[in-house]
Amino acid sequence: MINGFTVNNWLNRKPVEDSYSFDAEKGIMIVADGITRDPKNMPILCYGSKNPFKWHRFFKNYPNPSPAKKAADLFCKTALECLRSYGEIGKLSIRNAFDAGNEAIHSLNRKENPLPDYLENDFYGCVAAIASMQNGIISWGHIADPGVCVFDKDGNIPIARINTELNDELKSTLSEGPSSELGIVMSRRKLNFNMPEGRKLIRRNYRNNPTEEMAYGALTGESIAMYYVRTGQWILNPEESVVVYTDGLEHIIDDDNFRKQIKQKDIARLKRVCQKKVKTEGTAVVYFPELKGAA
Repeated sequence: MINGFTVNNWLNRKPVEDSYSFDAEKGIMIVADGITRDPKNMPILCYGSKNPFKWHRFFKNYPNPSPAKKAADLFCKTALECLRSYGEIGKLSIRNAFDAGNEAIHSLNRKENPLPDYLENDFYGCVAAIASMQNGIISWGHIADPGVCVFDKDGNIPIARINTELNDELKSTLSEGPSSELGIVMSRRKLNFNMPEGRKLIRRNYRNNPTEEMAYGALTGESIAMYYVRTGQWILNPEESVVVYTDGLEHIIDDDNFRKQIKQKDIARLKRVCQKKVKTEGTAVVYFPELKGAA
């Protein structure tokens, strides 16, 4: 069984920018998280502010429909179509799906956002994760902080039995989003992400820039984004479950109640756990193996 959901904290007033798609028959699971935009015509700072008036201005001026949501939806649609065209899906197929999705976002930017400026007209973009299960093997890929995690029948993350370039110990991908060290770099310049100059610097100098050690990747349509796509494979045992998730649920994956619902294979209660604990928004596509003896 494969199913998916998006949960959203009621305090989050901007449009939901996560997306997901799946093909239960072919065992394909995809999530994408649109990159948050700068609102239009925002002379005052609100990032990091506790002033409700400033946040009201933020949400009021936030683009709706969101270009970030367009990018996330387009990636999920394109990647799914790409993977459906393969008979057997492996690491190369996963990488090709990322490439196809990124190229589709490139075309979207050329059409709707031809003059990106890293602020109000930043690239339409997203980050994403994909998993595919065939013949007892799970092939996966991700960029930045969305991830893929396997759970055993007791709700624990098992030891991996196929080594990967990312993680040869546990069946769980490693987050590669913006590092906390970037904050130190910014502070030395008397900047931070709450300042437009700071956001512009990070997006321009540290996103999709392999020449910078602390750089991170995102699917903005730029071809260099593929440098940051990670892929791998693990053996998938018959009783193991799989969760593909956006970073909004990353802190919930280790929650005892989350693992309990994985163990019980209860998608409805799993969603309620995520809804209760999500800080902004988060998305998961979940695979549960069929119960033996189930009708």
